[in-house]
Parts: sequence; C-alpha cells; structure tokens
Amino acid sequence: MGKPIIASDSVDCRSPVEEGKNGYLVPIKDSHALASRIEELMLDEGKREAFGRYSRSKAQRELDENIVVPRVIDAFL
Repeated sequence: MGKPIIASDSVDCRSPVEEGKNGYLVPIKDSHALASRIEELMLDEGKREAFGRYSRSKAQRELDENIVVPRVIDAFL
C-alpha cells in the first residue's frame, strides 16, 4: 500500500522494517518512543511519502507472487 511503518522491535515485526528507510522500530512497551515516532511522521510529509515509496518498492521486490510462490513450492518438494 505504500505506507510508512512503525512497529515494535520484536522478532515477528522486524522483517518488513528497514530502519530509517521505510519506517521505525520502537522498543516493546515503550509508549514514549512510539508517540515520538508517530509525531515525527505526522509532522514530516516528505518523510512519510519517502518511507511509503520505499515500503511499496520493498514489497514488490520481496513479496511479488512470482518470487514467493516458487519459494513455497520449492520448500515442499
């Protein structure tokens, strides 16, 4: 969808985020860090747009069905 990401720095949330390129990872249960990153993106339209473009590009590079489906099939063979 081309959106910036703010996620908890946990095993399950790390892979889609490239820190400072398409979003931010914040420490788990750190509401102040979360609020700070949300505010930062709210106030910076250019950063939101740049992070969103990078997110879309990353998804297309890594999650396109022409890439994912062969990997899944190979895993079961």
